[in-house]
Amino acid sequence: MQKFNSFLVSKNRGFIYGFAILMIMFFHSTFSIPNEIAFKPIILLKNFCNIGVDLFLVVSGISLYFSFEKDSNILHFYLKRVLRVVIPTLLVTIPWFLYHDVINNRNVSKFFLDFLGISLFVDGDRSIWFITLILFCYIIYPFVNKLFKKFKWNLIVPIILILLNICLNLLLSNFASNFFNNTEIFFRHIPIFIVGSYLGKFVFEKREVKCNKVILITLSILLIAAYLAIEGILGSVFGIFQRYIISFLSLFLLILLSLLGQIKIFNKILSPLSLFTLEIYLFHERFIIIFNKFVSNINVINVLAILAAILIAFLFRKCFVFIQNRIEQKTEKGETN
Repeated sequence: MQKFNSFLVSKNRGFIYGFAILMIMFFHSTFSIPNEIAFKPIILLKNFCNIGVDLFLVVSGISLYFSFEKDSNILHFYLKRVLRVVIPTLLVTIPWFLYHDVINNRNVSKFFLDFLGISLFVDGDRSIWFITLILFCYIIYPFVNKLFKKFKWNLIVPIILILLNICLNLLLSNFASNFFNNTEIFFRHIPIFIVGSYLGKFVFEKREVKCNKVILITLSILLIAAYLAIEGILGSVFGIFQRYIISFLSLFLLILLSLLGQIKIFNKILSPLSLFTLEIYLFHERFIIIFNKFVSNINVINVLAILAAILIAFLFRKCFVFIQNRIEQKTEKGETN
């Protein structure tokens, strides 16, 4: 019986990240899709592509376990995340928010709320909500990891954490509905990161799933197809639990993509995108806004935004790494002298 080896998630994470960022760009795009029955599957697929966020979070949780095993120094851990996420984000968003908030709208307080990433909690602005979420996940990871270790990776720990998250969201939705509407995208995505953080140990140890691979693939496809069918026929019937269901489905999509990443041609095409997914995320929606001012055809705008986001993100990342390496070299020389 051929089983699924969980290590494939780590082995093909570059492909998974690349696939996920394409899904997110398609979800964020504003392509003109006719509101007709024949095009309904495309609309359903576009909405489902929001699952790319869950893929990022679960794989991030898994990858952080690998990183923490190499170096468990918390200061080093946080410093790496600052260099990789905070600095590139500030380099892109500060000029953008200066123009958008200060120059265009003459709202200095909004500028500070936006670039600090807290406008989500104040007025529901989702411009960089994912950056706020991933930084929060990075902050809590060492403590979550320590908690799992303390209880010897007992499954009850992540279950309790997820149940507490659900209870929090139920309370907020009933007693602080405005705050919940602003922030539910943040709070309801935390459980899938917790799941990834828990699975990291098992992926690291190359554990196998005790299920026939063919059965696992079939089950994954059927569950995703069933969800899309329900959404297509009945609409959004899952209410507050919809994001949790999508997070659950992302685990099955993760299995499918881990196996799909074994195909060399697919891996070669998408894996390079994983090196600058953050930058693609930061540039893509902003390019849609910019091109909207100069191009009239909405479909052309979206194609240009995707191509420009990939190209500029690649160049930005190359320049950033080059400058970072030069600074490190000079620092090392100074310490030697």
